Formats: sequence, C-alpha cells, structure tokens
Amino acid sequence: MLRWLLAILATVSLLLGVATVALGVRTCCVSDRLWRGGNVDDEFHSQFTALYVFTDKGVISVRYLGFGLNQGPARRPASNPREEAIWQQARGETARMLELLRDEALTDPFWTTSKPLGFMPPHASLLRRMGFFATRYAWDYPLAWQSTIDIGCPIWLLTVMFSILPGIYLMRHLRRRYRITHSLCQNCGYDLRASTDRCPECGSLIACSATHS
Repeated sequence: MLRWLLAILATVSLLLGVATVALGVRTCCVSDRLWRGGNVDDEFHSQFTALYVFTDKGVISVRYLGFGLNQGPARRPASNPREEAIWQQARGETARMLELLRDEALTDPFWTTSKPLGFMPPHASLLRRMGFFATRYAWDYPLAWQSTIDIGCPIWLLTVMFSILPGIYLMRHLRRRYRITHSLCQNCGYDLRASTDRCPECGSLIACSATHS
C-alpha cells in the first residue's frame, strides 16, 4: 500500500516538475500575469485587495496589493431622510474615489509588472539576480493607504523540489531490482546465496525478500 502511494505521489510530482520546466521555457519568451481581486465586503466598500501571480524570465512571483480610504462616510443614519441622502452621497463619492484608485492600481505598470518593489540591500544582490526576493512597499496618507508585498523565486527551484520525490522513488526501485537480481536481502542488502531460510543479518524470510539464481 505504501509503495503504491509513493508511486502515485511520485507520478504527480513528476508531472508538476515537467509543467514547471515548460513554464520556465515559456517565460523566456512570454510574460504572464494572473490576478484576482475585489472590494472588501464592509459597509462602505472602502478597501480593495488584489493578488497577482507573475511569471517572467524564469522567475515566478506573488504580489499582494491592498489599498483603501482612511476616511469614509459616517455610519448610516437610522431614520432621518435628510441625513440618509447625505450619507448616500458621501458613500457614492467614496465609491468613485476607490474606483479611481482601483483603476490606477490595475493599469499602472508600476503595480502590474513583475518587477519587485522596495530597496534590495547590497548583500542580497546575488540572490536577487538568481530570482529570490521578498519586498514590502507601503504608504499611509490622511485620505488613503496602500500596501504591497512581493515574494518571488526562480522556477528552477520548483522544478528541483518536484523532482525530489520521483528521484527517491526511482532510487528505491533500482535498489530493489538490483537486490532481487543479485540474491540480496531486500531489507538490509545482505548476501543470501549461502542462506536457505532467513536472512542472517535482519531475520527476514528469504522467500519474501530475495529470488535465488
């Protein structure tokens, strides 16, 4: 059961590794961007968050972008028609201002390209050239705030990670075949050519652990 589970996981990991290789080749010619975002579900919808995934020149990065207004309309009045009208007008102005910020954040190349934000210290320049980075950019003004977090790594790192499990499975499979063809104990590798019942080293049954030549 464990062997079959390891085989399934190794197969899935191998397919993901092949996919990352194809993605790395694609990024040499094409830059891709995926994003998902929307207004925070509060009373005034005065906040907006977005999550970006970039692939460019062998690097994959994730960016969280959040921005909003610090001053929204007052809480909705209970039963005063005049205050209700004022509240609705203030809410509309807040929504229009947030829409302008949203359009700028989704179209301005400063936010929508894969270049990481923030200052990279000199000792991190080598890591940055390799594709590793983690930066944060934030500002807060009386009317609005914005926060951006970038995390990136080279695609080859994902390929290496996805190749570990298939490599382990392949080594176990080759070791098992070698021990079977050379009459070795599959549990400990002891030479069983002079044994008839059990492995002298670990006590495993020879009939279950080796095939004699």
